[in-house]
Amino acid sequence: MATAIRLYQRLDSTQGYRLVLVEYSRNGSPIARPHATAFYLRYRLNGRRICLPAGSDVLEADNKRKVLEARVATGSPIPATAEAAATTVAAVNGRKVITTEAAEYVERTRKSKKYKTYKGYKDAVELFLTTCKKTYLDELTRDDMIALKEVLKSKYALQTVFSTFMKVLTFLNASVSRS
Repeated sequence: MATAIRLYQRLDSTQGYRLVLVEYSRNGSPIARPHATAFYLRYRLNGRRICLPAGSDVLEADNKRKVLEARVATGSPIPATAEAAATTVAAVNGRKVITTEAAEYVERTRKSKKYKTYKGYKDAVELFLTTCKKTYLDELTRDDMIALKEVLKSKYALQTVFSTFMKVLTFLNASVSRS
């Protein structure tokens, strides 16, 4: 059986690389040291010590730790190799496709709003889909939103840019928060 799953950070030091346990703040968020280059998850499985790479971002690594802890809590098997861990995290997270989420959101809006409101949300989401080249919702970055804003600025007046951008943000927030 696995014991606690701990998050370690690899520090780039003059004496070589070393692994140090990640500290957590009072509110539970992980604190990475300034010279941290990579993060790893360590735990014991059937008497063996397992060390899995968890990425180069502390928040991403902590999310992977939480996923594995949830699997332990539910009694699901936890992976013993890096490849198995990658498929486990992807399966548990259940990545959302942007086009599917957009279609569901537009349909929910059609049922719950008046026609003009629905049309405004639908047009904003369709414009977003034409400018966005990403497939999954979790791949979206700040740069994608800046690109959308630039496209809007080139086509519309400032008030329209703001309202359309806010409609797209409403769609993204609704898609992320919906499980």
